[in-house]
Amino acid sequence: MVFDYSFFKFLNVEFTLNERAEEMFWKHKTIYIVSRDTEVLKELHIEKESLAERDIVWFLKNRAGIQTNFTGPISRSTAKEVRNKLGTLKLNEALLVDHNGQEKLKRFGFNLSHIYSVVDELSINIKRV
Repeated sequence: MVFDYSFFKFLNVEFTLNERAEEMFWKHKTIYIVSRDTEVLKELHIEKESLAERDIVWFLKNRAGIQTNFTGPISRSTAKEVRNKLGTLKLNEALLVDHNGQEKLKRFGFNLSHIYSVVDELSINIKRV
């Protein structure tokens, strides 16, 4: 019997990508947004440094598809998880999920200032513990 070792390499690569994706969710808070408003993407790009300081990764579903500020590899299972989360949102809704996977804020309309206040409060509570 001949074994196809490329299959095992694929499994290993997929596992490595999954580890990185899980690490991404563990280390970062995540914002999921569904919006057709082009201003949302502009604001996310303008706020790049503030988002990075707060360890926020975002996924925006708009007319162009799904866009993100995450630059690492994303596995199929992570992509599926992102699509599922975005699928729970209505048009113009935003969802903030903490690094433990708990939903912290879900609201109609994208308001980054409000999201920052929730994230900053989470950080203060973590520092107290």
